[in-house]
Amino acid sequence: FDETPVQRASAETAQSQTPQTPSQAQTASQMAAQIADAAEAAPLYPRVQLTPSQFQVLTRVNSVVNRVIRPTTDDAYYGVADYWVAPGLADGVAGDCEDYALEKWTLLRQQGFPAGAMSLAMVSVPEDKQHVVLIVTTTDGDYILDNLSTWVKPWTQTYYSWLTRQGPDDDLKWFSLLPTEKLK
Repeated sequence: FDETPVQRASAETAQSQTPQTPSQAQTASQMAAQIADAAEAAPLYPRVQLTPSQFQVLTRVNSVVNRVIRPTTDDAYYGVADYWVAPGLADGVAGDCEDYALEKWTLLRQQGFPAGAMSLAMVSVPEDKQHVVLIVTTTDGDYILDNLSTWVKPWTQTYYSWLTRQGPDDDLKWFSLLPTEKLK
């Protein structure tokens, strides 16, 4: 099995991307280090057979959720600092990044995607803020559904620094994707 963010791309893949800015170059080299450090301990995720119709489902779910949910903070919407929930798609619903990801997870489950092939991941966006995305593990690699992007794309086409990822079939088990030296 070779299709997780940790296992899929080799250092060569990460380095073959042509960064456009110095910060993107740093992210690509950091990604290569993360991949090399974590590959041995990476859990195995079930894969979804990625057909054109399945990819359309991913794209449609990402688009609908991104369009319907209004971005806001948990503090502003729920009155607490951090609250993780799939908010639904009712008029006026709002949420932050993990709410988008959880709603996408819920809708994809309703479309028959296996829970074990989907996981949340915490990343660092270029502004050094933490952000949550949904990963769908497929036969063509891991694809990211993200409220900051209208596109469903392979994880290697993001310029995020990968921090942690949920384990397969266990919502409470998370795996570090940080280079070993950062864990000490």
